[in-house]
Amino acid sequence: MKSPTVLVAIGHGLYEPWLNILYQGQEKTWLNADPPLGVSTIHYHGTPVGKIGWKLDRLHEWLRWKNRWFATFLRLIDRIRGVLLLLFIPRISTSKEIKSSHLALHIHFPDTYQNVRWKDLAILNYFINERSEDFILFTTTSSYIHYAHLVERVSGLYVQDFYGGVVPYDGAKFAAGNNRLISRSAAVKLLKHRIYFDPGYIEDVAMGKAFEKLKIKLESLPSLNFTDIQGVENLTEEVFLKNYHFRMKSGTFGNRLDVPIMLSLHNKIANEFI
Repeated sequence: MKSPTVLVAIGHGLYEPWLNILYQGQEKTWLNADPPLGVSTIHYHGTPVGKIGWKLDRLHEWLRWKNRWFATFLRLIDRIRGVLLLLFIPRISTSKEIKSSHLALHIHFPDTYQNVRWKDLAILNYFINERSEDFILFTTTSSYIHYAHLVERVSGLYVQDFYGGVVPYDGAKFAAGNNRLISRSAAVKLLKHRIYFDPGYIEDVAMGKAFEKLKIKLESLPSLNFTDIQGVENLTEEVFLKNYHFRMKSGTFGNRLDVPIMLSLHNKIANEFI
């Protein structure tokens, strides 16, 4: 039986510190090697917004988490604004902004937290209509993917109607966007019934609710977070072999430490585990 194939789709923001993490971290580590047979990698990004748009997006997210009353009011406003927009799938073109040996795509839609679901829809539409892989793995700039372990993981999965990933906390009914695996058939159903992708909820929660309505069960997949280099140094081969996704989660927005941690992880894998 043929092993399932995977499209790794890395979402980026075209501003710092993410560009530095992409070029000095990902491009110099796991993206510097050719993926194994059956795995392809792409980058994607939206259209950057200006300072005013960025501040409005920050305000929107601050209101979302301020308290239950603000969140309820905001959910109503977002539904009114977004329900008709769910019928729209943004246009995609080849990116002129990201320079990589892997294909980079520009999604022509404002790149904000509030608009992430439209980036999802555009990439899912591209995956369904332009690609042939069995699965798509959504991940992010701060992630390190071990291709061989990813292949091993998908080889043991059923291809039909699969939705899984890292569950961010006990009791969560959604997969986080940094490690989210979706099969082709599940992607087709979500795109067809995207009215279920409720604009009133934050994107990852809304996707989980949509798949729940589609009767597609969430499957938990492994992931490992690193907050410092000491965590990398303490990594054992036993734990390494159980994971294909490693997330760098360090420092503050203005002082991220992802790059040295990612480089340290890459060196440890090359020198101790391979």
